Amino acid sequence: MSGVRDCGGEERARLWLNYAAEYNVRLFTRVEKRFGTVSAALEAFLGGDDAFLQASERVRGRMREAAADGFIDRFLERMERKKISFVCPGETRYPRLLAEISDPPSVLYYIGRLEPDPELAVAIVGSRHPTQYGLDTAYAFAGALARAGAVIVSGLAEGVDASAARGALACGPSGCPTVAVLGTGADVVYPASNAKLYREIIERGAVVSEFLPGARAD
Repeated sequence: MSGVRDCGGEERARLWLNYAAEYNVRLFTRVEKRFGTVSAALEAFLGGDDAFLQASERVRGRMREAAADGFIDRFLERMERKKISFVCPGETRYPRLLAEISDPPSVLYYIGRLEPDPELAVAIVGSRHPTQYGLDTAYAFAGALARAGAVIVSGLAEGVDASAARGALACGPSGCPTVAVLGTGADVVYPASNAKLYREIIERGAVVSEFLPGARAD
């Protein structure tokens, strides 16, 4: 699945609230529960509902910004240009195990191919400054697991994360896809030295993030 799909009212409202709350899932969930649906929350906000006075001025400002005419259309257009897709809890492509945590991302952005849940996914993460033995071990384990049918989930950080992703990719087309979970927007390569690895992961799997497109490392 690539590109941005046509969005209905609830999806557009979800993007509105996700933009306003940024990655504050608890705030997103409180608003959704208060009004039943996110589209109902947006309608209430536009109608001047006093319930939103409990939110911070920053959040209310972002709500106003995202509710302005044309904002979500431009947001979707930017995502389409950058080949960013998104998935929400309850949808088939939303990772099942991720949905079981206490605060799953209200919107998960990704570039590449995010398949329905595999039979086996294994996360490999570790130090940014490992020994050579650590690098070699991460690479070897990831390769062996990918050849055995496991999807390797890692980050894009230098060190163990990057080595694990490279090990999984070294299997070639016969191996399973690999997924990189980013601490930036899905369209932001960090560190920049891993730009080639970032592109290779997208070709075979996906980079995913709960952060808004364009979000930089902080």
